[in-house]
Amino acid sequence: MRRIILFLSLFCFFPLTVHAENSAYLTNLSIEGYNLSPEFNKYNNSYSVAIDEDTTSLDIKYTLEDETAEVEIIGNDLITESEQTVQINITNNTEKQTYTIYVNKNISQNVANINEESLKLEIPVKRNMKLITIGLVIVWIALAYIFKKIIFFR
Repeated sequence: MRRIILFLSLFCFFPLTVHAENSAYLTNLSIEGYNLSPEFNKYNNSYSVAIDEDTTSLDIKYTLEDETAEVEIIGNDLITESEQTVQINITNNTEKQTYTIYVNKNISQNVANINEESLKLEIPVKRNMKLITIGLVIVWIALAYIFKKIIFFR
């Protein structure tokens, strides 16, 4: 009985450390200054992040489950498109995992400041539209006059 108690007490005071060998998983993934969506879970391989217009690459922070695994990051060199994909490939002997980050770049397109004064809607009528309208009215009057002369004065 003493041996069993001694044996169990060793496990309580000296916990076992389990090292994941040949694992191609990450235990942590984050991007400096931005939030991943959804929150990181090592079994989820697909994430998205919204970045600023002037950001050209992501500062990716990760922790490998097995420190002997190799990591390759593809697509993070120059982010220029409004939607781009960054892949994190982890290989460890026969195991392979790919984490994909869908990057959405917020690109401004001449956004105007909106305030109370700018909410007043003014539709400017161009001078050409006035001239076209006047010309059409004159043409219709002329056609009506000609049509009247042809029908009633024969």
